[in-house]
Parts: sequence; C-alpha cells; structure tokens
Amino acid sequence: MTVLRWRPAAPTDVDALAELFGACEQSDPVGLDLELDQLRARLAMPGLDLARDTLVAEDAGRIVAYGETADMGTGPGVLRIRLTNVVDKSARDQATRRLHDWLIERASQLRKEREPDLPAMLGTRCGAGDPERLQLLTEAGFSVVRWKWTLVRDLNAPVPATPAPAGIELVPFDQRYDEQTLLAHNEAYADDQTAMIPDGESWPSHATGLPTFLPDASVLALAPDEPDGNPVIGFLFTLDHVDVDVDGRPAVLLHCLGTRPSWRRRGLASAMIGNALSACRAAGHHRAELHVGGDNEEAVRLYTRLGFADTGRGHAILTCPLPTDR
Repeated sequence: MTVLRWRPAAPTDVDALAELFGACEQSDPVGLDLELDQLRARLAMPGLDLARDTLVAEDAGRIVAYGETADMGTGPGVLRIRLTNVVDKSARDQATRRLHDWLIERASQLRKEREPDLPAMLGTRCGAGDPERLQLLTEAGFSVVRWKWTLVRDLNAPVPATPAPAGIELVPFDQRYDEQTLLAHNEAYADDQTAMIPDGESWPSHATGLPTFLPDASVLALAPDEPDGNPVIGFLFTLDHVDVDVDGRPAVLLHCLGTRPSWRRRGLASAMIGNALSACRAAGHHRAELHVGGDNEEAVRLYTRLGFADTGRGHAILTCPLPTDR
C-alpha cells in the first residue's frame, strides 16, 4: 500500500486541486469550486490560514485528498464552521477517516481561537455516492439537514416572463448596493445553520468579488420605502460555470438566491430567476444549473415551472454541534 504524504495546502497547489475537485465532481458532485480563479480565491479567502486550516495528501506527487476548516461567521449566537473533505476514490480507504479526525480537531481549535465563549455548529457536505463517509459522519453525531439535488435548464428554450410585485424594481447587481446586499443576505440566511454569514471582509469571496461572478446576470430586488432604510429585499447571484457544461458551451450557476423574510411568498423569487435567466440567455449562455433542497417542495415546484429538470445527482448537507469541552 502506498504511504500518503500529508502537508498543508499551498497557493501553488491550485492546478492539482482543480484536477482533484474536477474528478470528484464528475463521479460524485457536492458543488466544489472547479475553475482556477475560484480556487485561487478560495485559498486566499480572508481568515483562512493555509498552514493551520488546510491539509492535503499526496500519492507519488499527485494530490489525492484535501481538507479545510473555514470560519463561516456567527449567527445567531453560534459560530459556524465549514468542513471540506475531498478524497479521490482511489484514496478513500487511507484518507477519509484521517481527514475527518483532523477536521474535527482543527474545528475545536478554531472555535477556541475565534469565539471561545460561543457554541459552534459544524457543517459539511457528502456526496450520494460516498456511503462510507456518510456512515462515518453519522456515527460521529452529524445529522442530515437536507439533501440537495442538481437541476438544469436549457437556455435555448424561451424564458417565461415573470413580473415583479408592484412597487419592486429588479436591476442587475450594482456595486453601490453591495453593503446593503450583505445585510439583506445575512438577514435572509440567519435561520439556515448551514449558510455562511459573512462579514465585510469575507463577503467579496462569497460571490460578488469572485472572478466568476456575473454582475449583469445577477439580480437585486429593490423596494425604496423599506422602514429600515435598506432597499435591497432580494438578491440572486449568478456565476460563470463553463467547466461543468458537458458540451463545452457557456453555462451558468445560479449560486445564491435569497429574500428577506417579510417579502417571502410574494412571487419575488420567480421574478428574480426569470430576470436572471433572460439576461443569461441574451448573453449567449446555453445552460443554467442550480441546487435545491429535496425537502423544499415549494422551491422544486417553482424551478420545475420555470423549466428546470432534475439530473438525479445530489449531495447531503450535514451538521453537528461541536462539544464545548473539546
């Protein structure tokens, strides 16, 4: 049996990580970053200490495993820590448990360093085709929050026009509203234990500062008379997603859709998605992809009505409270 060499990740690993992530996404997708610019941004993410927060395994000079702990922000009153465990099928027997144990231990250290007085919630993803790791996580106290499935839409088909609610303006993403969009995002996702709650420093790496971000195909919903003075009531971020299009044609990922709680169930999501798809089609993109929770029947019906089809590929999102005595 080959002995793996373990070490922290380095910025120069971008090409090797792209190869590892791409192979894993082809066999068992969990929504990993695939493009080089995305991976560079990931390794340069504010607050990520490569020497302490990452671990890779090499087999004869080829990276076959990658682990990462990332501070996803606090809200409400809980530090959220994302665990990334990516292992090539050829190395699962050797690397999966080693990475799992290291991630839990590093997460405990991270909580003590960042927010020692707060409880922490760990979150991770596991592909449907990796039952061994799913069992390992379950035995460690993780629970499946939801299953997410990949839906796709052919943008060569016409996009139905969906008007915005009365008094609401839909506009392409405008940098002038960036701070208000951050506030709206954190309000929209406050109750989702698996969501990132970024601060001003980490916000650009979540979407709007990514090199693959498509501002003209992203949408803000504005209500000028909001009592709190923030006109941004909804948002949809779109990313360039060329590398996963099986035909090599320009594709997009609808990455992050959110509506502030007081504006939900008014048709705002339909209007933003329709607007974004129309912009993508006009820009020459041929395919759109998104991920939806399998238990979110309302969202599945919405996406189906807008022409999306289930691919049958998906992953589980799991969480586990980190014991405070670790």
